[in-house]
Amino acid sequence: MTKPVLLIAMPTQGQIATPTAKFLIGLTQGLARRGVPFGFETYEFSDIVFSRNQLMSIFLTRTQFTHMLCVDGDIYADPEAVWRLIAFGVDFAAIAYPQKHARWNRLRQLIEADAHLPKAERTPTETLLSRAWIYNHQKAEFGGAPWVPKRRGGFITVPATGTGLMLLSRAVPETMVAKGIASRKPRLEHAPIHKGLAYHDFFSHLTSPDGGLMYGEDQSFCMRWTHFCGGDIWLDTETTAVHYGTKAFSGRYADLLAEDFPAIDDAD
Repeated sequence: MTKPVLLIAMPTQGQIATPTAKFLIGLTQGLARRGVPFGFETYEFSDIVFSRNQLMSIFLTRTQFTHMLCVDGDIYADPEAVWRLIAFGVDFAAIAYPQKHARWNRLRQLIEADAHLPKAERTPTETLLSRAWIYNHQKAEFGGAPWVPKRRGGFITVPATGTGLMLLSRAVPETMVAKGIASRKPRLEHAPIHKGLAYHDFFSHLTSPDGGLMYGEDQSFCMRWTHFCGGDIWLDTETTAVHYGTKAFSGRYADLLAEDFPAIDDAD
């Protein structure tokens, strides 16, 4: 494929995870080595819909960029994963990553299922963890009908995915605009922060046909592409990705005390 001109876009609320910073440094060093021109844009706002719309409108307006790499501030993957997305050569590609929700009972079931095997035959811990999490993409059609993915080269198609690490060609926003799926907001273009932008709404929340369900901003963006534009979303299933966040660790030390100090007196 023709060498891309890449816009790296990151919505933040003023901070990013340290591993994400390392990812960005590694990525930009790799882009420079390969002679790939790139730009970098961030936007800080409390409303993620506004932030994502701002960045997508920048991409739409600055036509020198052929592709946009959306990176959230809490994601890490090997920077080489971006080259997998680029080399795959589709308009919409993303990396599968776990939600920030641990299924400990699921992990326990997987460990217990392996317990009878000789140690050398047990599933690696990393694989057990990968199988235990819920991933941030949609596994059924909008409306709940079963989804049958297409599969090619370690990628599958999905109806919607999280936008934490996502590569888009210029065809995605331009098609949404041409089909009237991303409406223009001309009054917003008068604001100084939006000066010079063709500001459009790509991410506002869509609802189900019966009005009983509101989709997330990432689902809504994907729905605009798959449902209204007839596009495909290709998901990289092979790359290991890390989704960083805060985690509460609950414990009662009395449950471990006898293991740490076997000789301790039982009396208080």
